[in-house]
Amino acid sequence: MRFLLGAFQAACEPAGFSLIADYFPPNKVSTATSILTAAPYLGSGISSLSVIMIAKMGWRACFSSMGLLGLLFGGLSVLLLKEPKR
Repeated sequence: MRFLLGAFQAACEPAGFSLIADYFPPNKVSTATSILTAAPYLGSGISSLSVIMIAKMGWRACFSSMGLLGLLFGGLSVLLLKEPKR
C-alpha cells in the first residue's frame, strides 16, 4: 500500500504544481505552492481527529463519513473548477 501511495503522489504532485501555475497569478504562485506542500502535514495532523470519531461512531462509520466527505469535495471540484484560459 505504501508503494502505491508513493507512486500516485509522485505522479500527481507535478500535475498539482502545473495547475497552480495555471490558476494563480505569478505573485501568488509561491503562496499556493507552499500551501500545497504543507497539505500532507496538515492532513496527517487533522487525521488524528479520526481517533475520536472511531471512539464515538465506530471504524466503519468513520470510514464511510470520510469517504463521503472525499466524494463531496471531489464532486465540488469537478463542478466549480474550470479550465483556465491559456
